[in-house]
Amino acid sequence: QNITNKENFKNITLENITFNYDGNKLLDKINIKINRGEKIGIKGKSGSGKTSLINLMLGMIEPQSGNLYFNDSPIKANQIINCFNGKIGIIPQNPTMIETSIKENILLGEKENKDRLIKSIEIAGLDNFTLNDLDKNIHSTSLNLSGGQIQRISIARAIYKLPSILIIDEGFNQLDNDKEKKIL
Repeated sequence: QNITNKENFKNITLENITFNYDGNKLLDKINIKINRGEKIGIKGKSGSGKTSLINLMLGMIEPQSGNLYFNDSPIKANQIINCFNGKIGIIPQNPTMIETSIKENILLGEKENKDRLIKSIEIAGLDNFTLNDLDKNIHSTSLNLSGGQIQRISIARAIYKLPSILIIDEGFNQLDNDKEKKIL
């Protein structure tokens, strides 16, 4: 079975996962299965482990105990990211911008496809940006952009990758409810 082909993704399962951070048990015997095509939400207080759970599902961190499965087959945490073959889009709560053009912040080294770029900008709610605006540089402090614009650039970046999985980690916290609903 070729589990590295993103088209073969059926599910990812965390079974009895425990994760400690700074000596505190953040996640204790968590069980979750996410199937292809599902939309799920994880709700909890700040510091309750939502981002850690995401990082465990992506194999970015190792659990202290428990089992991980990709397409119902056991897998090690450090192998998970390879299964998605770079087709994960992440919209973080605090996006990082690179001191380069807005367009390069969306492409992040990917080959430019003008139609896909325009569609990503449109979906992210940056449709008031012209193609010339995309060539403007972001200052190192990002002071030439609002928090909402930075968030929408991050959304366009995630969408541009044509991800198999889209993870939103409080990625709409700088947007008003109307813009959030439109993007979703």
